[in-house]
Amino acid sequence: NGPGGRGWPGEPGPNGRRGSSAKAKRYRRRNLLIGAFAVFIMLAGVGVVAGTWYYDDVPAPSEFDVPQATTIFYKDGTTPLAKLGEVNREIIPISKIPEHVRYAVVSAEDRKFYQHDGIDFAGIARAAWNNITGGDLQGASTITQQYARNAAEMNEITYGRKLREAVMANKLEQDKSKDEILEYYLNTIYFGRGAYGIEAAAKTFFNVPAEQLDVAQAAVLAAIIKQPEPKGNVPGFDPARDEAAAKARWNYVLDGMVEMGKLTREERDQLQYPAVNPYDPNNPQCAVGCGIDKPTGNVVNYVRQEMQQMGIDDWNEGGYQVTTTIDPTLQGILEKTIRRDDPNSLLHAQPENLMAAA
Repeated sequence: NGPGGRGWPGEPGPNGRRGSSAKAKRYRRRNLLIGAFAVFIMLAGVGVVAGTWYYDDVPAPSEFDVPQATTIFYKDGTTPLAKLGEVNREIIPISKIPEHVRYAVVSAEDRKFYQHDGIDFAGIARAAWNNITGGDLQGASTITQQYARNAAEMNEITYGRKLREAVMANKLEQDKSKDEILEYYLNTIYFGRGAYGIEAAAKTFFNVPAEQLDVAQAAVLAAIIKQPEPKGNVPGFDPARDEAAAKARWNYVLDGMVEMGKLTREERDQLQYPAVNPYDPNNPQCAVGCGIDKPTGNVVNYVRQEMQQMGIDDWNEGGYQVTTTIDPTLQGILEKTIRRDDPNSLLHAQPENLMAAA
């Protein structure tokens, strides 16, 4: 017995009441723990079943098709005559995307891209803590998750979307190599100014194909991805909208490439911000549909009709490249000749209808 003849804690005393009460509490606590564990097992089982169904029900992003514009060329096969479609996109293989372009994008969007399996748990924890403590809202989406979201057109901001996005990213990482995923991503991501994919972006911002982008130019495009268009009071990272913010983001991308060992400090210090094509947000550049409202418009109509006669119904989204027999030099001469408002035209100051005048 304890002091005063009382039972030790948990042991029955002379009258048996205190010990019995403690023992009853232990039994209740044990029963609660057993019950809670049983409920946990049941919920876990339901979760596994539901999770398995959800996992199997979500298609991999590689199963989605992305539209791309059809380009009609003059007879030289390189000079565009018109571009048709709803989206300005030209899909190219990873072999035509230089390594420094790839690493610029990885530096900007997902520096652990080559280390994780589609989901960056450390990034998620960091973003969650930042959001909870009142910092800037962060999504912590990896490049794989971003591709999954864009391919499946999941634009809503919900926890369900994030879960679905993570499932798709995980499935994609199991089936495809990192280079394949990066190829998908670079051909679908939006860069602003109506340009989807790295090839359209390179031509829109610098008038060169992606294959010819240098490091400085690649960093400009990579910097834009985070926010290509204005959102709320933030103008985004297109240098035509906010040059200071664009340059700050450009420096962030280059510093990241140094951090990843893909650019030396000496090389980075020698880079200058490149000249970017001018852009007026109030008068956007023509990305698709160009050439239809020009003298070559009838040629476009003939090409479209011929494609439809061949059974090609997706002429406006299939990414076809059509070379015509139209000579760009002769076409330019003929167009100049018939412009009555041009003093050098043979028809300058002539009446609109020569037959009527005769």
